[in-house]
Amino acid sequence: MSGAQHTLRRLRAVACMAPHRAAFGSFSPGPRVPGFPALARGSVHEIFAAGRKDAPAAAGFVTGLALVAGTAERPSLWVRHTGKGAGALYGGGLASLGFDPGALIHLSVENEKDALRAAREGLRCDGLASVVLEIEGPARHLDLSATRRLKLAAAEHGVTALILRAGADPGPSAAETRWRVAASLSASPGLDLPGQPAFTLTLLKHRSAQTGRHWDLEWDHETRQFNPKTLSRPLVALPFDRAHRADREGIRARAG
Repeated sequence: MSGAQHTLRRLRAVACMAPHRAAFGSFSPGPRVPGFPALARGSVHEIFAAGRKDAPAAAGFVTGLALVAGTAERPSLWVRHTGKGAGALYGGGLASLGFDPGALIHLSVENEKDALRAAREGLRCDGLASVVLEIEGPARHLDLSATRRLKLAAAEHGVTALILRAGADPGPSAAETRWRVAASLSASPGLDLPGQPAFTLTLLKHRSAQTGRHWDLEWDHETRQFNPKTLSRPLVALPFDRAHRADREGIRARAG
């Protein structure tokens, strides 16, 4: 059985599940971040990598959005139309972000039209929490009309659509919001260990929020939310082989 056939079988199984109540309203990816806007469920959101080297960071940000927008009972569909050197989704990496790889239906396609068709069909499946459509490079068919069709399908069934773009510039689109994501240096917790995944976000489009704003955020996989980035500052090590200065002065005072 081919990968596409296996994916279609899983999608049919999800579609035959007990009907889910449409997940409308909004969700807040960063409730503790001052000024960070909420995102609408059952709509389309576009995420652009600031540069090709920022593509992994953009994918990590999309993964976080999919987690916040969805629920544990509903899986997500990830449709990928990328080049040969783009790499593949790594289950261990998803798990480190708090995303259960078993709750993700992955579909890799070679044709852009097929990717759009698969994403649109996924948005019509009430059993899904979200659909990620990843297209690398310029997309001839991902235009205003195509994003409108995606938005209609998302709104009708309450499934959130996340369009992930790398190596492309924003064009005409019906997306509810647009973001540009760049990788940021994570704050180390010490002992030369890596810190939380960190991102620099720029809001490019939002109906009710000021565009052009920037945020430096980090992802907490335990609470499944974005938080303000922790500033990492070097500290002088405390002396352990001699008394503190205040203690020495106290000893001198007592000695007269």
